[in-house]
Amino acid sequence: MLETKLRALESIGRTKEKCADFLEPLVESCLPENILRAWERRISESTDDATSQRSLEKLMCFLRHEVELEEMIRLAREGFGKDRGSGAIRKDCQRLVHKDEPTVATLISSTTGTKQLYFL
Repeated sequence: MLETKLRALESIGRTKEKCADFLEPLVESCLPENILRAWERRISESTDDATSQRSLEKLMCFLRHEVELEEMIRLAREGFGKDRGSGAIRKDCQRLVHKDEPTVATLISSTTGTKQLYFL
């Protein structure tokens, strides 16, 4: 959404370069604390003066990377298949058995004549 807003600014002649001086602090002020801390760490870890300078483009690249990481983590935790519901945990990569799936221990009740129970 942020990239969309920046493109909208560019469409009316306000490029990122022209507005970066006030847009970068504005974007930083909207970030959650944990993301802001990671961004500050990234800046302070840079050894080269040219790369350690703050820039809106570097911030956008960092945020794009963070979003991709979160998506990869979510996919790894939830799996690539259908939604398994909240709180479902797979142990040792075993397939989850859902309540609506038949199992070997399905119990069948006969309604004809005497009542009999069968295990399949």
